[in-house]
Amino acid sequence: MNLNLSNFNENTKIIKGHDNISEVKEELAVNGKEITGPPKIRIDNVKKIFKTKNNKTSKIEDFIALNDVNLDIYKGEFLVVLGPSGCGKSTLLDILGGLSPASEGEVKIDDNVITEPGLDRGIVFQQYALLPWRNALKNVTFPLENNKKDAESEEIARKYLALVGLSSFEDRYPHELSGGMKQRVAIARALAIDPEILLMDEPFAAVDAQTRAILQEDLLKITENTKKTVIFITHSIDEAVFLADRVAVMTARPGTIKEIVNIPFSRHHRIATDFKNNSDFISLRRRVWDLLKEEVIKSQEITEKRIKFEENENIDGGGI
Repeated sequence: MNLNLSNFNENTKIIKGHDNISEVKEELAVNGKEITGPPKIRIDNVKKIFKTKNNKTSKIEDFIALNDVNLDIYKGEFLVVLGPSGCGKSTLLDILGGLSPASEGEVKIDDNVITEPGLDRGIVFQQYALLPWRNALKNVTFPLENNKKDAESEEIARKYLALVGLSSFEDRYPHELSGGMKQRVAIARALAIDPEILLMDEPFAAVDAQTRAILQEDLLKITENTKKTVIFITHSIDEAVFLADRVAVMTARPGTIKEIVNIPFSRHHRIATDFKNNSDFISLRRRVWDLLKEEVIKSQEITEKRIKFEENENIDGGGI
């Protein structure tokens, strides 16, 4: 089925931050259903500053990674964060995970400020981070072992290994698994603690294109079954448009939310149809690229200026 997007421009708005959400809330949807209730997660005026040393002056300077980030994320939503390299996407995910504090502003889950990691959030990283001396089953039981008996932990682990299609591989060790299988184990491990929120930092970047496409479809099916709220980081426009209920496009550093694009198609539609090859997908992809292209160019210019500055420093200082 190829849905008509002839009314796309007038019926599907692009919004910026959460200041305008009340104006378009009736038009926003989570998995094709109208949003109801308050946001699950609110990111409010978040700024992140790192202290760095200037090699030329030896002074400590502020490096602003994120600036004035505002975003509402709703229960059950699959939100994809897309932006150029170095814009602070992973830094934002670290703040959401409680792994790093915001320098200014705050992030709330159900009106509770995030101050540390918690079992309400599962994290899947780009690198699989599996324990090589444990088989797949024991890797998934790992986060459960302090709070549950072995038999219960293994029962839960088997449930989620089955959900990601690895029931027959629970005795295999990481070196015996393909890249796609390793990432499935990592996803099962994150789901095993039954978090309300799944944070995913480019989880499919390290696998080949064919495996990536299969994992994308599997992830949509898993989120359909588990009803998790997902925040997913990627560099891929195609991946963003295929997976997301909404795509948050970030600016070049210092990163902030440039605009948000609604994807007005249910996950079932995206899975059941040849969505990536129809005109609707192509239109959405072009729209997102139009927003992102300027930021990618800015990011490259920032990088080139930094390299030129460092080269001049080396010349002035008699370096290489």
